[in-house]
Amino acid sequence: MKRITAMIMTAVLTVGALTGCSPGAKDAGSAASGKGRYVEKDMELPLGEDEIAVNFTRSGEGNPLLFSSDAEQVFRYEYKEDSWEKAELSWTKELMADGAASIVGVEETGDGTQYVLTMDNETLMSTLTRREAGAAEGTPGEQVDIPYMQEETEFGYPYVNGMFVDEAGHIWLGDILQVTVVDGETRETLLELPAPQSFSTTQKLFFSGENGQVAVCNEEGKYTIYDAGTLEETGTLSTDSSTDDGYALCQSGDNWYQISIDGISRMRLGNDIEEIIMDGNSGAMGSPLNSVMGMIPGGDGEFYALYTQADSYTYSLEHYGYDENIAAVPEHTLTVFGLTKSDTIQQAVTQFQKANPDVKVEFHTLGKSAEEVTSDDIRTLNTELLSGNGADVLVLDGMSSDSYIEKGILEDITGLSEDILGADDYMESVMKNTVQKDGKIYGLPVKFSVPITFGNEAAVSALGSFDSLIAYLEANPETDIFGDAGSTYIRDVLFMLYQDEIIGEDGKVDQDALSKLLEAAGRIVENVGSDEIGGIYYSGEDIAVSSPFDNDSGLGVAGNPEAAATADIGNLWGMMLPYAVMRQAGLTPQSVQKMYHPLGTVGINSGSEQKELAEEFVRFLFGTEVQSASLNDGFPVLISALDAKVEQAANAEAGMAVAVEGEDGASLELDAGYPEEAEVQGFIEVCHTLDKPMEQNRVVWNIYQEEADKYLERSVDADEAAGNIAQKVDTYLSE
Repeated sequence: MKRITAMIMTAVLTVGALTGCSPGAKDAGSAASGKGRYVEKDMELPLGEDEIAVNFTRSGEGNPLLFSSDAEQVFRYEYKEDSWEKAELSWTKELMADGAASIVGVEETGDGTQYVLTMDNETLMSTLTRREAGAAEGTPGEQVDIPYMQEETEFGYPYVNGMFVDEAGHIWLGDILQVTVVDGETRETLLELPAPQSFSTTQKLFFSGENGQVAVCNEEGKYTIYDAGTLEETGTLSTDSSTDDGYALCQSGDNWYQISIDGISRMRLGNDIEEIIMDGNSGAMGSPLNSVMGMIPGGDGEFYALYTQADSYTYSLEHYGYDENIAAVPEHTLTVFGLTKSDTIQQAVTQFQKANPDVKVEFHTLGKSAEEVTSDDIRTLNTELLSGNGADVLVLDGMSSDSYIEKGILEDITGLSEDILGADDYMESVMKNTVQKDGKIYGLPVKFSVPITFGNEAAVSALGSFDSLIAYLEANPETDIFGDAGSTYIRDVLFMLYQDEIIGEDGKVDQDALSKLLEAAGRIVENVGSDEIGGIYYSGEDIAVSSPFDNDSGLGVAGNPEAAATADIGNLWGMMLPYAVMRQAGLTPQSVQKMYHPLGTVGINSGSEQKELAEEFVRFLFGTEVQSASLNDGFPVLISALDAKVEQAANAEAGMAVAVEGEDGASLELDAGYPEEAEVQGFIEVCHTLDKPMEQNRVVWNIYQEEADKYLERSVDADEAAGNIAQKVDTYLSE
């Protein structure tokens, strides 16, 4: 197979270390009256338009303290008496002169001494500068020479992204591999602590507590506590909460508190029991938009948390306080179920609960990737639904919607859909065609993606129908048609393209047609020279059904101009590589059979006892707040939110450089930035022509993939594989 190499370059936001902590949190819902729980309140941030948050901590007086920077200097904001007091750290201007360095972290000790961590933009070497408290105006900072930071290895200089100075004067430094403790006077390395391997350049590995304690994450779900004075271990903390999407820690009294996507939890040294005091679905920490930058406690059991929204380069500050008057448990509970998780649904759950404090929304999934979903999983789900139980709202991706309609499981939501469509401008054909029967609508997609094809005109044309593909293969017996492609991609894209010709409306499998399709796939795989069943296309874990049209963004066309390529476009980032390829080769994208991939399709369980609340939640999914959220799990069906992607592309700066080796061995370099405004506008115009939903029953697809792989491995012939698929699919659908 031809080799494809890619180097992705993205801008990252770095934040400083988290410090400071105080009084203990309340016991959520412990009152005998059944009242009392933590609630979230938005707070105003003082940041200017071009300012980047660098560190969120506490001042020597115990007040919330925020450091930020622009292209010229650092700013200090202290929250006092319900307002922010701003100060300019003018001495930092010399550290950033001519854009030579970027601010990575800022710290302030209890006496007011300030430390600034910078990184040289060319060499990527980190430098620490200190300015003593009470220094006269105009006094520059003093560089703190630390040998550890200045030692270049084969991997370059240490990527230091965390910094903290403890009460004993020790300097704690964190990079993506370890935590290093340095003597503040001698600069001698006193301690080296290995950390879990991480590709994050922003996640901190250590957090300061009270009474000179420091918590260091030394393995997943485990923290070791050190005494800052002696640097000796004093105990450990364990957590079961998810830390994949970022976390922060602080101490209050004898307790440590962690904030993560699961919520705010309380832990104590030597006790493996973790107590959730605020559920993640109830606050901003549960939103896939947010990554926590820092958490500090306030007085009387309060907490503050600073979040960043990396995709939109924005920030938010939340206050968490215990409300003794609110019900400990919300009055209403709404359940939502999908085979796998969805960022947009999760975002809506968080926002809906915040707007409706009397409602608790529970979003459940199987906890599996799409490929792990089995027929047993579906049978269990179906049994639950047919018995009149099950979730109030169903995320139908990967499920058999037609079967649920026939069995009366799905509520007719035609009236609701008309209300939604009448309230604003939506992608009407996408909304109405996804889950409908006999003119009635039973499900609505919240997002969608678009399969496209491009490349050699003859090859693209051959994919138009099953018959034309077979004719093309007969006329070109040695063609690989898709260029650089793995067998998984070839297997799946052919089935998706011609599924309607393989499986009839009655659910019966045409074995002869399926056998021919398998033989076509086998011939193409043989011509490509790939024995890799795993393929090279990305199969996401966070969507119920991954798209068979994804094939490394069509890079194979760049190295093979005789090939056809496909891609599934679900966000602006996903447009970068395929459109760079097309731009280089002078190609134009075409839709695939006017097909679209519905994502986050929601329906209401006809057996729900919360239909009004379910309708309210579904309606909420199509509002501006959810549809405009900067998530990458599909394009919005709200037209105004879709049109906004044009401006978003114009203002984006991230990109990637790609080198592709062609058949002649020559290297082709591509500069793949965000798509141009005209390209995004043209893509949106294509979206308005789409009317055919891409249908994938997860179980049917798993059956096909398993048996097709046996054929591609040549353990069975095409007829036997087709017969096995037909038998298993017929049995499953009859059930």
